[in-house]
Amino acid sequence: MRPNGVYVYFALLALLTALRVVYTLGNRPLKGERRFGLTGLLLTLLPFTGMFVLPVVYAATDWLATFDYTLGRWAVPVGSVLMLGAAWLLWRSHADLASNWSPGAEPRESADLVTTGVYARLRHPMYASHLLWGLAQPLLVWNFAAGFSNIVLALPLVLYRLGREERSLIERYGGEYLDYQGRSGALLPRLFTWRQGALRTSVRGMTRFYLLRPIADSLRTTLRDGFAAISRPFRRLFGRKLHRPNNAVDPVDSDA
Repeated sequence: MRPNGVYVYFALLALLTALRVVYTLGNRPLKGERRFGLTGLLLTLLPFTGMFVLPVVYAATDWLATFDYTLGRWAVPVGSVLMLGAAWLLWRSHADLASNWSPGAEPRESADLVTTGVYARLRHPMYASHLLWGLAQPLLVWNFAAGFSNIVLALPLVLYRLGREERSLIERYGGEYLDYQGRSGALLPRLFTWRQGALRTSVRGMTRFYLLRPIADSLRTTLRDGFAAISRPFRRLFGRKLHRPNNAVDPVDSDA
């Protein structure tokens, strides 16, 4: 008998699938609009294998029994909360985008840049939802092959689509999107945004300020002091020959 977590997983999987189907059917591709290229289609099959095929094989057969593991009672509640969070994030992503959502990597011609709702903090909340789903799955499906398959197989799709979408959005919206990048995170929300000043802090900014900046300043000071020490004898040697006082008189003028 399988742990209860796997049944919770399939119930929440049905919820996530229903959300996606509803919004996909309500926002069909426009005429001439490609949903996926060949590469995108193949990469899309990878997460499908991880989120559905392997968990079904795990639940229905003993083929993956070698990779089973056991977690404590905390795992199912935590995994359920994470997966419900993924469902909420997926719902808000579609609801906030509305008709601006495009099934492809390129924005639609009539699409506006949405920076409100969940998009105020995240530029790609749908991908963040899938990654959150992937983190929840091993807490509900206690098998190394079926539990971790979603997060492992979803990463190639996320990385492939993320880069393409960012480039397309920059080409489409230009400086407006670059400003949006500065105040939002791609997959994780920024912790703080100071709107009144030029400084906007985030996890990356805080790391630079508190860790990398002192190291860079120390390295810069060390290099400057080292260069000054090495060059001091040469400056003394050549400085005496090249330096002339401001009141020095040219010998030719003095003879005249």
